[in-house]
Amino acid sequence: MQKCHGNIGQVQMTKRRFSTPPQLLQAATNYRNGHTGQLSAITVFLLFGGSLARIFTSIQETGDPLMAGTFVVSSLCNGLIAAQLLFYWNVKAPHKKKKE
Repeated sequence: MQKCHGNIGQVQMTKRRFSTPPQLLQAATNYRNGHTGQLSAITVFLLFGGSLARIFTSIQETGDPLMAGTFVVSSLCNGLIAAQLLFYWNVKAPHKKKKE
């Protein structure tokens, strides 16, 4: 088992700082709107599955808890959006009426 050395941990933390806020903003927008709009179900579930797989592979390959932790955070964010997609599955976005 190799340990993650050098700047890799810093890069992982920086990556999470830039990718987590947009995911949380997406989840907040979904909640405010009461629907998920045009989110692709296959994309959301593949992102969620991929982030879960990254937890496992980062533990197996590096054993670095910091790196695994970044993927746990990613999985939680992706899981939140996937749960919203399921919750709002049959909810349609309201149609905007044209002003005459």
